[in-house]
Parts: sequence; structure tokens; C-alpha cells
Amino acid sequence: MNHATNEDDRDEGGDDGDEAADDGDAGSPPGAGVPAAPSLTGKARRHLRALGHHLQPVVQVGKHGVTESVVASVAAALLQHELGKVKRGSECPVVRSEVARAIASALSAAVAQELGNTILFYKRHPKKPVIVLPK
Repeated sequence: MNHATNEDDRDEGGDDGDEAADDGDAGSPPGAGVPAAPSLTGKARRHLRALGHHLQPVVQVGKHGVTESVVASVAAALLQHELGKVKRGSECPVVRSEVARAIASALSAAVAQELGNTILFYKRHPKKPVIVLPK
């Protein structure tokens, strides 16, 4: 009987682990699963990474995590430049992928790259787009 109980416990633990894996999207590419974000092709991501390579981070996420002011700052940068880098500071309590997901979903932006503690976001300008994405 203990054996059956242990299996039941493992099954419940396995279900919790599956849910955590679904929420974290561990095996998916950066930015995958972000709701309402524009989808980017591989060529488009590569093009945006090339354009963003020389950029310096415009916003740093600090010890308070993703706040309204961080989201507003990223929104302003994306409205002006369409492409913006955000740096996750060493004091930030939130992991990089969650920072990317939170900002991208709040702004309906696409994550072009996650590398180290830096995230590259893209959002097409609503009236005057400057960046032309390859097809």
C-alpha cells in the first residue's frame, strides 16, 4: 500500500512539475508564449539582433522588478526607436525570461533576443515605421 501511495504522490508531483514547465516554457525560444506580441520570423529576429547589436540598454530593471515606471520607460523608448534594449540588474528578483514576458505582454511588443541579462524588444511604430523587416 505504501508503494501505491508513493506513486500517487509522485503523480501529483509530476503534474505540478508539468504545469511549471508549461508556465516557464523552458524548451521554447525566447519570447515564445508571450500573449498579443507580434510574431517574428527567424530572418526578422536575425535582422533585429543585427540592428540592436550596437545599442546600449535604455532601461535597467532594478531591485523592485518590473514596475509601471519601467514599462512606461520601455514604451517611450519603443515608440521613439522601435527597438530597445533592457538590462536586468544584478539586484532584480525576477529572472530574465519573466522580465521579458512581463514587459512584452504589457506593451504587445516582441522579444527579439534574450542574451545574458539583456533583452532586446521590438514594437513597430503605429504611424511611421522606420525598421523594415525582411520577409
